Amino acid sequence: MEKNKFNVVDGFSLLVKWRKLFVYNFLIFSIVAAIVSLLLPKWYTASCTLLPPDQSESGGLDILSMLGDLPKGLTGLSGMATPSDIYVAILKSRNVRDSVIQDLDLRKVFEADNQDDCLAMLDDVTKLDKSEEDMILIRTTARSKKLAVQLAESFVHHLDRVNKTKRFTSARYTREFIEKRLADNEADLRRTAEALRDFQRKHRVISIEEQTKAAITAMAELEAQIALSEVSYNMARRQMDPSHPEVQQLRIKREELKKQVAKLETGARMDSASYVVPFDKLPDYGLQYAFLLRDVEVQKAIYKLLMQQYEQARIREAKDTPTIQILDKPVEPDKRSKPKRGIIVISAALLSVFVSLLIVSLFEYVNRLKTADPAGHAQLQSAVDVLKNDWRGWFGRKK
Repeated sequence: MEKNKFNVVDGFSLLVKWRKLFVYNFLIFSIVAAIVSLLLPKWYTASCTLLPPDQSESGGLDILSMLGDLPKGLTGLSGMATPSDIYVAILKSRNVRDSVIQDLDLRKVFEADNQDDCLAMLDDVTKLDKSEEDMILIRTTARSKKLAVQLAESFVHHLDRVNKTKRFTSARYTREFIEKRLADNEADLRRTAEALRDFQRKHRVISIEEQTKAAITAMAELEAQIALSEVSYNMARRQMDPSHPEVQQLRIKREELKKQVAKLETGARMDSASYVVPFDKLPDYGLQYAFLLRDVEVQKAIYKLLMQQYEQARIREAKDTPTIQILDKPVEPDKRSKPKRGIIVISAALLSVFVSLLIVSLFEYVNRLKTADPAGHAQLQSAVDVLKNDWRGWFGRKK
């Protein structure tokens, strides 16, 4: 306990003994740091915030729309890029950065020897990121307020330019693809329509459903007439001789009606110009007609869909509206972003305390060594003298 108490008192004594060194160093370091901070060039930071990409603008054809169609929970999974991530990647691309350098002649501004050095300097003064809400954040720093704003505006402009170029290219490729598919579809539609027409001409099938209804109605009427003629014929046979002309006429009428029924059932001896479909051919004709009509309707539906897509592709190809939405435009900052003069002065003051402690420790060690180990002190003094002679020799040669 006595030893610890002695150490505290001893340390306090040293602080009092070397108090002027601590004060002088503190003042010197602080004043020099303040002067240096005043002499350092001022830097200004401009900020710009962009809204997340709108997937509806893409028309469902590019990667942004495909990412936007995913469930919201999936787009936040680790390792899965969001539309905002893609925008940030475009901003960081060589394409955009080279364009910014060329627009503002940054190689001259940065005094860079080559393009790679200029790109590195641009990266040092630019921060491109996204927020937790998927907002795209652009922060640019420069020695002038105007240049800081111009840097941010140039990044926004070239992001929009790249998006427009990609949108136009995607829409053009889509239009060309749909045009080719439309030509193929028109040929398929013509082929299926001609096949249906040939079938209708050959088999006299115009509308299988209506013709079937007509055939059933005709058959029902013939059957009713046959039943009536059977009754009339049987009654005439009972009342008159079978050779009687009226009986013979009724018999002939009955047979003709039965022949008409047979024609409806089998199509035998039917007039080639007739549009009545025989009952025994209805299943086959109906099946063939249904398949041929289905093919035509399918091709018509495909043609309608392709025409809609084709018009949309043409609109997208001609579209020249902005692809990004700016939430906060870059404006000239009122205050500098660096140097942080307060931090510089405080850091220098703390450094002065550390340097003072180092000097005090060194001098106290030398004094104790002189008392406790005179031989060691003499050896240390000899080494110091050698260093002094070398120093004087170096300066002497320079002079």
